[in-house]
Amino acid sequence: RTRIANVHPLAAQIGDAVEGRFRMYVNDVLEGASEELDKKIELVIGEDNFFTGTNLDRKLVGHAVKEQFRIETETPLAYAIEKFRAKRIALDVELDKIEELAVPELDEAFAQERAQKGLEELREDLRTQLRDRKRREDRDVRLEAVFEKLRQENAVPVPESLSKGERAREEEQWEKYALPAAEREELRRTQEGRIERKVKNALLLQRVIEKERME
Repeated sequence: RTRIANVHPLAAQIGDAVEGRFRMYVNDVLEGASEELDKKIELVIGEDNFFTGTNLDRKLVGHAVKEQFRIETETPLAYAIEKFRAKRIALDVELDKIEELAVPELDEAFAQERAQKGLEELREDLRTQLRDRKRREDRDVRLEAVFEKLRQENAVPVPESLSKGERAREEEQWEKYALPAAEREELRRTQEGRIERKVKNALLLQRVIEKERME
């Protein structure tokens, strides 16, 4: 996507680029020595590259520039960063900038407005973005194939507490985004298998990590 707008006048939405500052608490304990909002945050909402796998970035939706607010999540047992595994994470956040991102129409008029880039350069930008998206999709397919094989070869009991916690987190997201009752009911009917796979994947990943440490 190409940035085509300046400061967004409204609250942040999925797909917006945001910049801001935050302080973090881990299990209710301040991370770091300062109580100031001195840690920087810069991301595109919906790309899930901030506390990856928790969709924490989506909790920025609905908030505006200069508003101070708190967002929270719980990390899984197999979270990539060891010191944050199975922890409650809370961030006090203030956004400094919200920008709308969009893919522009590739016509000569737009190319003239952006004199520093010719039409071919814009096309190449989009080709690069499409290639990157395809690589991410291919990676996700390969990763799921690996987990599927691991699930078939390893009996992994899923503790009810973990499944219950995952269901509760999803329900919280539905509440946050005010999903209609009919959509929630449909998701409940289809989520059990997906939640079980998600929890099993986390447990299997933890086993692999522990095994590699022993070796």
